[in-house]
Amino acid sequence: MLFDFKCSNGHVFERNVPSSVHSHECPTCSESAKRQISVSHLKIPYTGGYPGAALKWAKHHESGSKKYD
Repeated sequence: MLFDFKCSNGHVFERNVPSSVHSHECPTCSESAKRQISVSHLKIPYTGGYPGAALKWAKHHESGSKKYD
């Protein structure tokens, strides 16, 4: 899994490690870095690529269909 790590010197980096790994050596300063809680970034396919796009699409098509009722 991909996790963010941050060392005591403030360097932040990502590593693909097993979920059991909670620390990693910083590639910049070689200090021990702790795993950080980070926000996941997701892309929703076919909706414009952001979480609110599906709702926007649905509202747009719902309002458009009322024109022909």
